[in-house]
Amino acid sequence: MQQLATVSNLAHPCSTGFLVSPTQSQKVLFLERLHQVPQALATTDMQTFHDEDFEIVHEKQVFKRYLTLYDRRIKFPAQKGQQRQEHDYDIIGHPQCGFHFVVTFPFHASSNDGQAQVTLLREHAQGPNQMMWVLPTGGFDPLKHGDSWEAGARAEMSEEAHLNGGDFVQLTPAGHPGIVEGKWCANRFTPFLCLNPQADLSPGSRDEQECIEVHRISIAELREIMHSGDMLLPSITTCFLALARLQQEDLIP
Repeated sequence: MQQLATVSNLAHPCSTGFLVSPTQSQKVLFLERLHQVPQALATTDMQTFHDEDFEIVHEKQVFKRYLTLYDRRIKFPAQKGQQRQEHDYDIIGHPQCGFHFVVTFPFHASSNDGQAQVTLLREHAQGPNQMMWVLPTGGFDPLKHGDSWEAGARAEMSEEAHLNGGDFVQLTPAGHPGIVEGKWCANRFTPFLCLNPQADLSPGSRDEQECIEVHRISIAELREIMHSGDMLLPSITTCFLALARLQQEDLIP
């Protein structure tokens, strides 16, 4: 059976390897928590399923440009006494990025003469063909970023937001393979919080197909944008995680 090709197995969403190497006990604990079924839903008449119940029968690449499209057939588990059925799906992803990208929340702490702020971008989104609010986001490239999600996050923040430095905090647990981008997408992303980055006087170059504005806004303005429907979902998820961490550390009310 052909599987999705990857730049590096470490960056594959289904890989058992991790770029940030957690201990074996951390991996086991995280995976156990991940697959627990909430007791409130485990009723006697409900059939429960596990990841290993779904078998990839075959998979082939059918198109490749910026995104790569795969034709994947999956065999479902038997349901309510019926025979197992097979279903075909269109799966998209970025194999050249190891099916992984990073999102960074650049936070500027409050000072005596001002309030806390966030650097946020407006970028042209090709699907809706409109400008959308986003955080600095980009694909992970093992050739450029080595073996660290953080290195990728720093590079993208420099290129897109023209910021560097700061203290980076990963917003997912050790050993986490990344947050799934979408139901039919093989990509995952790792969210970061960056505390007090500075202006980058020699920023990395942006891709030619990117059209980006850089904005500095307050936390109150950010919350309004998050609820506006004009922000991409990976950025919304990262904002929620970052704001929760900042509140936990008493950096914002």
